[in-house]
Amino acid sequence: AEAEHTYDIADIYGPQVRVTDEHNGTDTASVEVWAGEWHIFTAVENTIAFFTDIELVNGHPAISYHAAYVLMYVRATDALGTTWGEPVIVASQGNAYSNSMAIVNGRPAIAYYSTEDGKLMYIRADDANGDSWGEPFAVSGTSFRNMHQSLSLVIVSGQPAIAYECNEPDGLAYIRALDANGDSWGSPIQVAFLFLANYNSMAVINGRPAISYYDIEDNFLLKYVRAGDANGNTWGSPIALECRADIKSSLAEINGNPAIAYAGYPDYTSYLNYVRALDAIGSAWGTPLIVDSEFDDSEWPTLATVNGRPAISYAVASGDTSILRYVQAADPDGNIWHSPMTVQLPGSGQGGATYMSMADVNGRPAISYYFQDPATGTFQLRYAVYY
Repeated sequence: AEAEHTYDIADIYGPQVRVTDEHNGTDTASVEVWAGEWHIFTAVENTIAFFTDIELVNGHPAISYHAAYVLMYVRATDALGTTWGEPVIVASQGNAYSNSMAIVNGRPAIAYYSTEDGKLMYIRADDANGDSWGEPFAVSGTSFRNMHQSLSLVIVSGQPAIAYECNEPDGLAYIRALDANGDSWGSPIQVAFLFLANYNSMAVINGRPAISYYDIEDNFLLKYVRAGDANGNTWGSPIALECRADIKSSLAEINGNPAIAYAGYPDYTSYLNYVRALDAIGSAWGTPLIVDSEFDDSEWPTLATVNGRPAISYAVASGDTSILRYVQAADPDGNIWHSPMTVQLPGSGQGGATYMSMADVNGRPAISYYFQDPATGTFQLRYAVYY
C-alpha cells in the first residue's frame, strides 16, 4: 500500500504504518520525516559578529553582537526573519565584549563586559523595537575576570538579573536590579567560589533563578546551583552532576524540570550531551545522553524548547572549520532524540560557523551565528530559520 500526505507545519514527524495478518497478528513500523528545510539569510554583511544572542523583540527576531569591541544590535523587518534592518550601534564606548540580551519591561536590554574599565555594564533600549538606546552604565564596580567568559541576563521576579564571574566577590556572582527597568541595582552576591573563569548559563527554574557552570578546580565537573528564594537573595550549595563539561553549558527548564546541554568528556572526547533533572528543583539528575556521536568536538550549545520539545543548536569541529548543527528531541522530556541536522556547512580554510545562539521564533527554530570564510573574504552575521 502507498500513502501520500502533505504537512502544513515545518516540524519533525514520525508517520507510522500498522499491518495485520490473517491470524490478527499486528506489527508497526515508522519513519522519521523532516517537513521543511533550513533557510539562511544574511543579517549583516561584511562584519565581525562575536557572541551573538538572539531574542524575539516585539514580534520580530533581533540579534545583539559585538563587532570590533563595539556592541551592535539588528532586528528583522518581518516576523520570520527573511529581511533585516540596518544595524544599530548600542555602545561604542568601553570596548564591549560578550553580551546577553533579554526583554526588560517591554524593551530589549543587554548586559555586557567593558574591556576598557573591566566593569559589568547594562543598557536598555528607548523603544520596544530597539531603534534607539539609552546610555550604558556600570551595574557593578567589581571587575570581571576574563572578557571571553559568558554572562546571563534574565528576568527574575519581574526584574532583570545577571549571572557573571568577577574578582569581588570572588567567583560566580549574581546581581539583581531594584526596579523593573534596571535603572538601579543591588549588591552582587557570591554564588560559588571559582578559581578561574567558568562559563555559566542562568535560567528561572520552578520560580527561582538557577545557574549551570563547569568547575575547573573540581576536575571540570558540570555543576548546578539554585537560589533559596524567588529573588536570588540566598543560594543553595552547588550540585556536581558527575560529568565533565567543556566550557559553555546551556541551562533551561524543560517540561517542568531543569535540563542542561553541554559538550562532555567521556573517553577524552567532547560529544554533545543532554541531561535532565529527575525533579522540578534539580536536587537529583538522570543519566546524561549523548545526543550527537557523529562528531567528537562539539561547542557553543544552546538549549531551548521549540514547539513543546527540547532542541539544541551547536557547532562541531571538522578539521580547521566549524559546522553548525541542530537536533531536536522526539518527546517533551528529551528521553529520545532525532538524528542531528547540518544547518551550515563549513567554509573553505579556517572559519565556519561560531558564536551561535538559538530561540523559538514564532514557533520555528531560529539560529544566529557568525560565519567566516577567509578564502572567499566572507564575514557575515547570519540567521537560519526552519520552515
